[in-house]
Amino acid sequence: QRISFCAEIMAMIKHYGQHRCVSAARKTYVTKCRCLLIFYHDSIFQHDMAMNAAECVFSFYTRRKKTQSLVIKNNIQAAVSVLKLMNVPAHVVPKNYILPGVFTIYGNRRYQVHICENAFIRLFGLGYPKFLVIKKDINNPKDKQHGLTNKISNNLIGKQAMWNEIVGL
Repeated sequence: QRISFCAEIMAMIKHYGQHRCVSAARKTYVTKCRCLLIFYHDSIFQHDMAMNAAECVFSFYTRRKKTQSLVIKNNIQAAVSVLKLMNVPAHVVPKNYILPGVFTIYGNRRYQVHICENAFIRLFGLGYPKFLVIKKDINNPKDKQHGLTNKISNNLIGKQAMWNEIVGL
């Protein structure tokens, strides 16, 4: 199961590496970014990098939903802090999302692979609305609670009002 999942993810990464990144907000808009191109070439090194990226995605999907949300929050916090340090305008989508455990080598040094926000959303299967909810809630260290936690539901309030009307209270 793990091997087939990783093979599917590798195929997806290599497929998206052939093309430019597609905007997560507007699915028909193709951006100028080609951050997944480094996984596309057919060398052994690129194959290992794609396999490491697939392992990263696999380890993400084997976690519970709350843990997945916290992992995404952590990655968004790191990306936002880099943006603040670089004074990048808000409309620019830089390549500052890190894939943990995926490295590239230039010369004698190893660097972590950075991808854009659109590729990050697509790779981890978030969906743009869910990503925005998580991004808005990054300052909260805990998982977001349901809106009616420790409150009476509107349905029960309505039923109680109907009962009070029938009884004549």
